[in-house]
Amino acid sequence: MVNTTPPPVTTSRYEKLNNLGPIKNLIPVKLDEEKLNFSYWSELFLNILEGLKVLDFVQPPPVAESSSDPPPPDDDWLATEKMIKSWIYLTISEPLFERVVKAKPRTSKDTWDVLEKIFHDNKRSKTVELMGELRDLDMGDLTVDSYFRKIDSIVTRLGNLGSNISEEDIVTYAINGLSDKYDPVAHVILNRDPFPDLETVRSMVTMAETYRE
Repeated sequence: MVNTTPPPVTTSRYEKLNNLGPIKNLIPVKLDEEKLNFSYWSELFLNILEGLKVLDFVQPPPVAESSSDPPPPDDDWLATEKMIKSWIYLTISEPLFERVVKAKPRTSKDTWDVLEKIFHDNKRSKTVELMGELRDLDMGDLTVDSYFRKIDSIVTRLGNLGSNISEEDIVTYAINGLSDKYDPVAHVILNRDPFPDLETVRSMVTMAETYRE
């Protein structure tokens, strides 16, 4: 009996990537040097590449020594390489794109390495700068909402840099930076046991602001 079952259809690596549609739908956040969000962005990016079995394009495994030259890349490899490099460019901010292009990376791995270096080189100085901002918080004329959004922004960027600042320290800095008119609620917060988290403090100060109005 003749086997009439059609042979399985093989999908190339490039076709798998191309069939996903716009990369912005999968990585909705842009890598931005000001937001210091490399850890978040790279986690999304690497997970997608690993799921598609193309992670080695940006993080190749160690190559064993060999006396023979590796085979030349085929058309599918070259197309996949270009696609991944384009994905990187499409998911980074314009200023960052300009910096990367000036480095003239040839491959997606080169491009990835340039980005890693940019964020690694700035890590220590940015951490010191942001910790200084947190310690020197001053509410001034800000509304309660604006003040706590400013704190959220600083804490998020510190988290992206891998800084493990404690919730208690964050709350202490937030209280110290409040305007004098919030001294009564600050006194109550400092004497709470257990010590409240930032969201609780935000709610208490917001309520105090409402009563003042």
